[in-house]
Amino acid sequence: MESGHGTTASPGVRRSGPGRFLHVFVRRRFRCGKATGSLTVVSRQTSTSRKHGRARPSGSAAARPRGVRWWHALSGLIYPPACCWCGEPLERPDRRFCLSCQGAFVAEDRPDVCPRCGAALKSGLLLPGGCPRCKDRDLHFDFVFSLGVYEGELRRAVLRTKRPVGEMLLIGLTRLLMDVHESRLSAYRADVVVPMAMHWSRRMMRGVNGPEVSAEIVARELGVPMARRLLVRRRKTRRQFNLSPPQRFKNVRQAFRVPAGYHLDAARVVLVDDILTTGATCSEAARTLRAAGAAGVGAVVLARAEGDDLP
Repeated sequence: MESGHGTTASPGVRRSGPGRFLHVFVRRRFRCGKATGSLTVVSRQTSTSRKHGRARPSGSAAARPRGVRWWHALSGLIYPPACCWCGEPLERPDRRFCLSCQGAFVAEDRPDVCPRCGAALKSGLLLPGGCPRCKDRDLHFDFVFSLGVYEGELRRAVLRTKRPVGEMLLIGLTRLLMDVHESRLSAYRADVVVPMAMHWSRRMMRGVNGPEVSAEIVARELGVPMARRLLVRRRKTRRQFNLSPPQRFKNVRQAFRVPAGYHLDAARVVLVDDILTTGATCSEAARTLRAAGAAGVGAVVLARAEGDDLP
């Protein structure tokens, strides 16, 4: 298949469908911090491609335009940067958290985790095909990256991000997540980032879709597109927190769909959510994306809950 540049297109997202007025070629550039990338959206006969091996300018002040550097300096004098969690002044304006809060969210002695489900492991518990929490489960994602265990300060912070007042905290936690896992996510060479779909009624009540905010940051840091409408929740499901593991998998079965006209041509997808416990929701979403043509799906979440999620 030929791309808009006349060369063989890399795996990606293709949207096609009826209608005489579909764009044949749309090019969009985006930039944020360290990441710069380009997305070519091609309708009908061609597919989405992105540039691998792109230049990644540093996020240092020297890389910013002079006017932007002056504005940051002035705003820093008027509104001194403060920790997104405790409010203490920050010595470095490029940080989101003080060292104390950052240490509470990301432990220096991070435990070994299961590469399949992201659960913290005790020594010797990793088995062929997973760990005791996931080895007997049919999970459709390839890996899980998280900041840490859903407990303590991280749990309280993630709960706050579920409200509109916690959006700046959510941005800070997502950037911290990328600081921890960016090298491994870059090695995955994702083609697209997809936020976990939220039912419209729940989004209206909550006022914010946290995974969508996080997905935009992850996409910009990786320099790949974020497909907001690629995954749709087809029905409202029961809340998962009071269900047993088998009930959770049954509750989300057939809960998602990929809209007609989208084709994941062997794309590698990064699926973004806030919390993962049994993995039921992420697994069902990943199954839907694979059915639409995705070659692989990896999950990125703020926290990995490890409560009563054993079979």
